Amino acid sequence: ASAVFDLGGGKVFTYAGSWCADGFRTSWEGSWRVVAERGSLLWDGHDGLKAEVVASGRDGIIDKTHSIEVPALDPADRVGGHLGIIQDFMRAIETGTEPETRGADNIKSLAMVFGAIESAETGRRVAIPTQEG
Repeated sequence: ASAVFDLGGGKVFTYAGSWCADGFRTSWEGSWRVVAERGSLLWDGHDGLKAEVVASGRDGIIDKTHSIEVPALDPADRVGGHLGIIQDFMRAIETGTEPETRGADNIKSLAMVFGAIESAETGRRVAIPTQEG
């Protein structure tokens, strides 16, 4: 599946994925690449976080880049995986705070999926309504 989402303000999100791709398996979260004006960030869904920034000069038509160190995530910040989600949920119940991951947020993802399906069926761009709050 492939989809392109225009988020406005010059921000574009491109999704390409397969639930059952053969070879080069990734974690559950997949492989993420963020491309920005002055560089890129790669995340393998586990602990592999890499970044490069645009340097002065070019290699032919390509901007030169150099790697920069990405500070390690503080392991005390949260426990990963399902255990971390469950612990966060329990803490939210006990304290009345909102958990980091909420089911209501998935409605937005579902709207994107339905919009992508409609776009594929009609061959047109589809506006996806947003609901703030």
